[in-house]
Amino acid sequence: MKVYREKIKSSLEEQIILQTDLKISTDDSQEIINELQKGELIVAVVGEVNRGKSTFLNALMGSEVFPSRATVCTAGVTVLDNADVPKAQIVYNNGKTEELQINSENPAQVLSEHISRKNTNVRDISSLNIKYPNQFSGNGILIVDTPGVNDPDNWREEITYNYLGAADAVIMLLDPMKPLSASETEFLKDKILDHSISNLIFIGNKIDHIPMNDRKGIMDRLNKILSDYVTTPNIHFVSSKQALEGKIQQNDTLLLSSGFNNFEDYLLQFLMK
Repeated sequence: MKVYREKIKSSLEEQIILQTDLKISTDDSQEIINELQKGELIVAVVGEVNRGKSTFLNALMGSEVFPSRATVCTAGVTVLDNADVPKAQIVYNNGKTEELQINSENPAQVLSEHISRKNTNVRDISSLNIKYPNQFSGNGILIVDTPGVNDPDNWREEITYNYLGAADAVIMLLDPMKPLSASETEFLKDKILDHSISNLIFIGNKIDHIPMNDRKGIMDRLNKILSDYVTTPNIHFVSSKQALEGKIQQNDTLLLSSGFNNFEDYLLQFLMK
């Protein structure tokens, strides 16, 4: 992402020189350069419990970085940023922080040990900040994992709702076999569309659970259902589980069948734009 931003900045600087020679205002071009230097793009990942958000994020990383929400007690959000060296930090509601030592071998296990559900101070946690080498975040781009839409603890669910106000784009995970439950429909209508979040990406996850002959019909059905709420739904069907296993095992066949490569190419282009 840094390379893309530098290219944009270079083009704008050339444009400013031309605008100056032609005695045209350079204010707009300069404003974009300023935003590139300080701007922050937040991509929120949302979905009901058991939609596979942790596996999806781990597939993006190509490693088991994010602990399963079934074991993690984090009351707030998990924020992913880029760094050359893995780091983690717990941020508490009172502003205090706790640094965690993680490595590239088993970060999810280390994080789970520190923030398991045995922690009696779960409501004191505001966020878990993870810095890990990856191509999707960094240089002002943050990927945020939120608590489940239908989290049994309502106070965690409310954190998800409140956080959407800061999101520039939303990736919403769905189960193609169980498209749009009542809580997902309410969430989409009242929490996403009502926030005027236009950059909305749907992920039909766990596609490997569906027989090949049934996939087109199920894909068409999900597209039809979403079309009642979004004019042209942007849907990507993937198997996060196959993608993660394929990357870890360096199994190109498994990775190809997951459909994840096409989605990653799209996501990189989306973030660049």
